[in-house]
Amino acid sequence: AARPTLIFFRGSTTSSQPGEANYSEGVRQRLKGALDRFVPPAHLNPTRAMPSMPRLAGPEQEFTIFSTDTVPLQQYLREMSLSDFCLVPMGSTSWTLRLYDALFLGCVPVILSDNIVLPFEERIDWSKLVIKWPQAHAERLPAFLLSLSQEHIRAKRHAIFAARHHFAWSCHAGGAFAQLVTSLEARKNALEANLLRWLQQVWRAWAEPGQGLAETKLALPATGHGSFWVDAP
Repeated sequence: AARPTLIFFRGSTTSSQPGEANYSEGVRQRLKGALDRFVPPAHLNPTRAMPSMPRLAGPEQEFTIFSTDTVPLQQYLREMSLSDFCLVPMGSTSWTLRLYDALFLGCVPVILSDNIVLPFEERIDWSKLVIKWPQAHAERLPAFLLSLSQEHIRAKRHAIFAARHHFAWSCHAGGAFAQLVTSLEARKNALEANLLRWLQQVWRAWAEPGQGLAETKLALPATGHGSFWVDAP
């Protein structure tokens, strides 16, 4: 069944730290403005407020939550676990811990961080786990998420539950440590192969008259597919 909250985010939209006048490159502020103006169709609230859904103690769960208020950790995790989509906008940097919070709670991460590089991309198909949305189109995101079917959301959540152990340091079989070792080994092997090809090119350039060394370059090993876009606006 649909979780009672469609879109969830709790976090800061500004920073008082030196050099962060352009905090989050403005994407968090634009998201807040878009959700403040967002009016969901009235008929959707009853379908999400199903009697069988677990409830927070206190006020009824909201259709969308975008707040800068600090709440107890237990409430934060509870709200996230009752949400279909968890916004993961960039903050001071492209990296953010809330990506992993969302994955472990089965909330589909919606990444708004154009330059983020995700871990273990050589083996993990992130396009099945997350939605990556352009920062420049932040205002159009709420309507897009509302248009996605429950079948689409369930497929994402199923893939998340199947893959989230890869990011847990406590998981010994295929967990984060094993993934890290495999990634380092793959990069080492790629570097050695590239170095061998480069030495062969140097040898040919030295052995064959007329071949210069100017075009002989050492290619860096591939590090993943950080430019993927899951859903184009």
